[in-house]
Amino acid sequence: MPTKPPTSPQQPEPAQPPAKPDEATMIKQLQRVVCICKGIPLAKVLPSLKHHHKVEKIHEVVGTGSGGCKGRRCTPRIHTLLEKSTACRSPQATSSAKDES
Repeated sequence: MPTKPPTSPQQPEPAQPPAKPDEATMIKQLQRVVCICKGIPLAKVLPSLKHHHKVEKIHEVVGTGSGGCKGRRCTPRIHTLLEKSTACRSPQATSSAKDES
């Protein structure tokens, strides 16, 4: 009767960093519409997230929130983008930026 060779426990593969999206994917993401009523893409909203930290100010600067729905659709999206943007910043940068707004 043949015997099986001893098996060693499988080692988990080391975690690899997520792959960077290719240029076409990034362009497609930037073209996604944030404000449906006025057709304002993400690429137009992102720069304002660096300078403004309130949804109302972003509406004023970019033009979102002034379409037919009066911001009922884009306000939650911009709020989510602000939260993600703030989470990416360092705590020191966040506190000094809030003082300026």
